[in-house]
Amino acid sequence: MLTPIKCGLLALSLPMCLAACASKPVAELAPLPPPIETVAVYRDLPDSLRHPCEEPVWAPDDIVTDVDLLGLLNRYRLADACNAAKLEAIDRIYRMGEHQASTG
Repeated sequence: MLTPIKCGLLALSLPMCLAACASKPVAELAPLPPPIETVAVYRDLPDSLRHPCEEPVWAPDDIVTDVDLLGLLNRYRLADACNAAKLEAIDRIYRMGEHQASTG
């Protein structure tokens, strides 16, 4: 419990503590980093990269044997590989532009 004497000592010591804190040098704040701005960059793509590769067209009557099914699966794999190659080419075009922007 606080007695009047303790309250008086506390009241006297508080201004001294505040004065001691105020007399210390203020540390300089670190400068703020520059803001990061994101900018959309559009690049021209060749017409051949603008459309996906054609997927195979088939009817259930086309699949008679397991060899027919394997042939159809192979055509799907080729279409997937073609699309992956197009995406890699687009990625190279964009990365080449990033490289030119960072060095230029």
